[in-house]
Amino acid sequence: MPADPESAALPPAARAELAAALAVLQANDGKLIRAARRVSALASGPVLRGLATRTGAAATLEGLAHAALARAFDIAVLGLPEAGEDVGRFDSPAAAHLATALSGAVSGAAGLLGALPDAALTTLLIMRQIAAVAVAAGEDVRAEDTRRACLEVFALEGAEGESGYLGARLLLRGAPVAAVLAQAARRWSIGLAEKLAAQAAPLMGAAGGALVNTAFLRHYRRRAHAHFTVRRLERVHGVAAVRATMAT
Repeated sequence: MPADPESAALPPAARAELAAALAVLQANDGKLIRAARRVSALASGPVLRGLATRTGAAATLEGLAHAALARAFDIAVLGLPEAGEDVGRFDSPAAAHLATALSGAVSGAAGLLGALPDAALTTLLIMRQIAAVAVAAGEDVRAEDTRRACLEVFALEGAEGESGYLGARLLLRGAPVAAVLAQAARRWSIGLAEKLAAQAAPLMGAAGGALVNTAFLRHYRRRAHAHFTVRRLERVHGVAAVRATMAT
């Protein structure tokens, strides 16, 4: 049974879980993703900036991110078990890491021509990991609210800090799924731009694509764990208790 939602105290174990989740949500990007972004900048930052100036690549990438995210969830949840069940035999982080690295390497070797299929596959694999984390946290992936929550992992990217994370969630509360999807696409298009930059240079393409894909998969899986931990604690102990603890 959920605790009294007006309670302002969490038990010690819950406070520890919340603190660990917030440490992830308010942290800057991890070492691997920062390294991937350095590869992106060193490899072909000027190439990507020139491409954006000439063709409006930013809008194109946002459209690509929107299309990929719109399809990814429905495919990603196929075969996942009921809420709270063991997802081990349905989901393998190691296999997902290998698949994203291979996709990035192959598409990176192909240069810009490999960007479209790689973006779709990488988005799908990341969403599968997010959905698996949601199931393990007790979420029902058949519910519309869980779809929103999975998209929020992308949409809340960049909202570091307790106030930033809470504020961004409050802004999205009550918004239609289409609005959350649009925000998620804007955030994810930045990641796609970095992938494209790393893959644009022929000598760095394969290595850069593999590195960036692996970095983003780990990054979003970590944020998904944190995001769904907060949601689980809100369900169990009440939203007010969790937010009161955040504020202390």
